[in-house]
Amino acid sequence: MEYPPKNFKAQIYTIIGRRKYFSDHDEGFKWLQKAYATGKMSPQQSLVYAYLLLRDGHLDKAERLITSVVFQKKEKLTESNILAADLNMAIVKWKKNDLKGAIEKMEDVYARGYRSTVHYGTLGSFYIMNNQLERAEEFCLEGFDFNSSDASIRDNLGLVYIKKGDFD
Repeated sequence: MEYPPKNFKAQIYTIIGRRKYFSDHDEGFKWLQKAYATGKMSPQQSLVYAYLLLRDGHLDKAERLITSVVFQKKEKLTESNILAADLNMAIVKWKKNDLKGAIEKMEDVYARGYRSTVHYGTLGSFYIMNNQLERAEEFCLEGFDFNSSDASIRDNLGLVYIKKGDFD
């Protein structure tokens, strides 16, 4: 009998990769790529891998991985997984200098009912970067009602007021 059994290799490699990632990103990515290459990595774990790639600036690889998982394994994803994948694709668009596309993607996620602190902080920042100050203020206030203790939401709201010259 092969050890570890083929159906567990992806899980074992994923665990090793995620642990290694926090001390050595390159080593973690080697293990995560090994897990993905088995073809047995769960779609959810693949999306976590894609997020880590995105976080480290590997935009093209993250984009390919997210697209692949969403289109090839959509039936194995929850609606929450799909919304999170779309949120990550919006960040890919932004990092590739497509702020308009990023905003559209984030607004689509919002229209589908997704609410999270990360979403409020990210889309609020996008509105500010795009100089949509009225929309930014409205969205940041909603985000503040959602989570008044989050630093990014508070920073966004403060920045909107500064840009609007509202120092009170």
